[in-house]
Amino acid sequence: MLFCCHSRGSLHELIDQLITALDEEYITKSEYSNGKELIKRVLGLLNGYINYLIKDKSDNKADGDMFHEDTITYNL
Repeated sequence: MLFCCHSRGSLHELIDQLITALDEEYITKSEYSNGKELIKRVLGLLNGYINYLIKDKSDNKADGDMFHEDTITYNL
């Protein structure tokens, strides 16, 4: 889940970069609008996934950690 939270922060940074690009006239208003719309859609998906992970973790609290991998034994 930490990766998802970092990704959300990166999307907010990308919005700042789009604003700067628009202010410096590197992109058009249309490109800015399209980029911001894409970011909003991804933020919605990411927030939904984060909420799912939080809910799933609370539902499975009795089962231990939500993220568990089997131990692998290497025969070297």
